[in-house]
Amino acid sequence: MNALLECPDCVESWEVEEEEKSDDKTEAELIRDVLIEARALIEKGWCQFRSFTIDGIITSFCSSGAIRFAGERFLNSLVFERFRLANNMSSVIPDWNDHPSRTKQEVLDAFDKAIAWKGD
Repeated sequence: MNALLECPDCVESWEVEEEEKSDDKTEAELIRDVLIEARALIEKGWCQFRSFTIDGIITSFCSSGAIRFAGERFLNSLVFERFRLANNMSSVIPDWNDHPSRTKQEVLDAFDKAIAWKGD
């Protein structure tokens, strides 16, 4: 199934494939799905100091922007919490993402940790 995503500041809309949602998935599985989708967005383009960047279409996301975009509103706080716990973060995600020395690879690695995290 495809969904048309529109941004009021974008010149054009863009189409993304939506995964069929299963009512049989656990909360942990849904959170993991959001993290996987957010990581894929970061892989395509990463930015700092804003939730996303626009060049006609959305071209890159920060960590929290990708989670918000990929997630369902009711899950976002749980996804943020898992991301922080899996990566032993004491700061909020935007501050961590925007640290001057942060790299895209560090962000992708943090998503990988959060995706694999079992709650230990």
